[in-house]
Parts: sequence; structure tokens; C-alpha cells
Amino acid sequence: MSKDRPTYAGIAGVLFLIFILQDAALPQTPAQPQLTGPMVAAPASIEFGDVVVGKTKTAHCTVKNSSRATMILASVKISNPAFHWIAPALPVIVGPDETVPVALAFSPQTSEPQAGSIAIQSKPAGPSLLLGLRGRALPAGALSLSPPSLDFGALDSGSTAERPVTVNNSGFSGVTISAAKINGENFNLSGLSHPVTLSPAQSITFTVRYTAASASPGHGALRLESNAAVATPEMSLSATTAPQGQLVVTPRTLNFGQVMVGRSRRVSLRFTASRAKVVVSSISTGSSEFVLVGLRTPFQIQPGASRTVGLKFIPQTKGVASASLSLASSAASHPSVTLRGLGVLAARRRVVLEWAASNSSVVGYNVYRSGVPGGPYARINRQTDPRTAFTDNSVAVGETYYYVVTSVDSQGLQSANSNEVEASIPTL
Repeated sequence: MSKDRPTYAGIAGVLFLIFILQDAALPQTPAQPQLTGPMVAAPASIEFGDVVVGKTKTAHCTVKNSSRATMILASVKISNPAFHWIAPALPVIVGPDETVPVALAFSPQTSEPQAGSIAIQSKPAGPSLLLGLRGRALPAGALSLSPPSLDFGALDSGSTAERPVTVNNSGFSGVTISAAKINGENFNLSGLSHPVTLSPAQSITFTVRYTAASASPGHGALRLESNAAVATPEMSLSATTAPQGQLVVTPRTLNFGQVMVGRSRRVSLRFTASRAKVVVSSISTGSSEFVLVGLRTPFQIQPGASRTVGLKFIPQTKGVASASLSLASSAASHPSVTLRGLGVLAARRRVVLEWAASNSSVVGYNVYRSGVPGGPYARINRQTDPRTAFTDNSVAVGETYYYVVTSVDSQGLQSANSNEVEASIPTL
């Protein structure tokens, strides 16, 4: 045998060992199916946009099996609870090149931007498919009252004050007001009918009214009932009643005396306020014979101040006339005022003039009259009269007259005026 043969055998043995070592390195378990391609989502991220808190918005995407093996969408993990998997129901089998529609939802509970992700786990086991999720949460409809509280201040007893109130929807969804309630005596509202729905950013204005009916302060609250997610804060209401003023009228009895029928006499009353301002809303006498002069109501009298009111007595018939002054005001009480007067018929008056005859040769006399002392005078006899007496029947009650006489000779020449005499005509 040649010395080279063992050499060949050695080489063959080495080669044989190498093959044995290569076989020992192969897997000893059955081969598992391998993914030949990933699961692909389109789009790879989902933007939900603006969603009002408490509302839900749905978005869609697709998941495609781009491998050559059948896959199973087994489960999902979502990093933010505001996002939800809606469909399809899992698990779901996805064949090669098959596309599955997916529906996701965004339901925010707080008003702030939201972001998250969803990891879709498939089988056979492989890397999770990640989808980015984003949305912006907007505040739900919410009502606010302006002003937040109402203080009517101090009001005179019996008076009424009104204040405007505005309710605004500051959110991004409509709000329906189902009721508006006020507790507290003497408070009420008007101008707000319900149910009424306010769109986002819409506002309406109504009126709250308070009537001061007693000396005690008024307290209350306004409450709106609606479908807003957050209850609207109550509006507090308050008011006080100002101290009531006192009203004094002088004199309490007003006597006009005797006044001729058809004529008038004017006198005055004085109204004085104390403690607090007094508002006089009306004054009347209830009689056409007693008339208020130049009065406009309502008028105010400040504490310590006075106001004069004129009254006229105009008798329509002969006899006693009486009436009572009726007034309405903010004063705690109203004094009674009695009005009295006597209507009389006018008596017919005349002035009789007599004088001594002239020492000269005269044919008659002329009579002159004036309304003021010293003239000027006006002749009141129609023609020269030889008699030494004259009766003036054209006089008025309550007036005063001044008379002079002249003599006339045959040539028509007139003498100077005589001395002046005065005659006052009485009223009765």
C-alpha cells in the first residue's frame, strides 16, 4: 500500500466530520410559518379634528395583509381612553392581500388636545402595527349669566325697578333652557320664554323686576335649568326698601271765603317732606269747582324741602262748596286736606254823584271817570246835562273809580275839573 492512501483517508474523514457538524447545527423542531410581509394601515395616522366634549366622532382607515400568508388580527391596545376601537369585532382573519376596513372613535371627556396610539397585534406573532391618533376636544355648551349677581339697591316703598340679565352659551354645542326659576318674594322675570335653545356663542337678554313692598330687605336667586353638562351657577338677587318719607301739608283746611259765581280766587298749599324723599304721583280734588293750578305730576320733594301747590275756587252755583284733596305718594301716610268756599251771586252796583250848582251862567255839566287817581279821564255822560246829579250804572264789583265834573256855558266853553272823588265798589 502506498504511503499516500492514509492521507486520502484522513482527508475524507475530515470532510465527513465537517458534514456531521453542519447537520448538528440545523433546527431540531418543526419549521414555523414566517411572515413574508407586514400588515399595513392606510392612513398610518388618524386626525379626528374638533369634537365637543361628551360627543363622539368616528373615523375610518384600512388594514391590509401584504404578506402571502393568512393573518389574524387578534387584539388591540389603545394608549388613550378617549379613543376607541369600533369595528371589526376581533379576532378577524385576513387573507393574503386582503384589506379590512377599520372604524375608530374619539369621545373626549375633557376640553384639551388629545393624542394617542393604537397597537394592532396580529397572529402568527409579529411586530404590532401602530397607528397615530389625534383629536382636539372642545368645551361642551355651557351657560353663564351676566352680571353674576343683581343688587337693586334701595327702592322707595311701592316702587318697581328693572334690570337686564344676559345668558350666554360659551361652549361649542347648543344648550336648551327648559326652565328659569326665581325664589324670593317680589322678584319676577320677563322676556325669557322656554324651552329655548342657544347655539354656540349665542346670547339672549331678559328682565328681572323687583317691587319694594315692605321695609324688610329682599333676597332671592335666579336659577336656570338646561341640558348643559355643567349646571349654570345661580344668580343672587338682593334689594332694600328705602326709609319712607313723611309728608306734611299746610294748611289742613283751606277756606276760600265768598267768591262770586263765575269768578275765581286762588290760594296755595305747602307740601313739606321729612325723613326721606317723597314722590307725589298724583293730586286731585274730585270737584270742578276746586282746580289745581300749574301742577304736573309726578314730582319729588327732598327731605327738608317744600313745594307750593296752587288751587283755585271757581263756584258754579250759589251756596257752600266743599271737597277733599286726594293724593298718592311714596310717603308713609297721607294727610287729609279739606277745601271750602261759598259761591255768591253778584249784586248790581251803581255810583250816584251829586254836586253844587255853578255860580256862573251855565247850560249844563259833563261827568268824567278814570280807573286811576288823577286821570286820564273819560266822559261818561252822553250829552251835557243841566242837572247837578248823575248815576253811573256801568261799574264792576271790586273795582275803584275816580270822578270829576265840569260846567259848560252857552258858548260851549268848559270849565276846569272839579275836585276828584273816589268810589270803591264792594263785592257783596
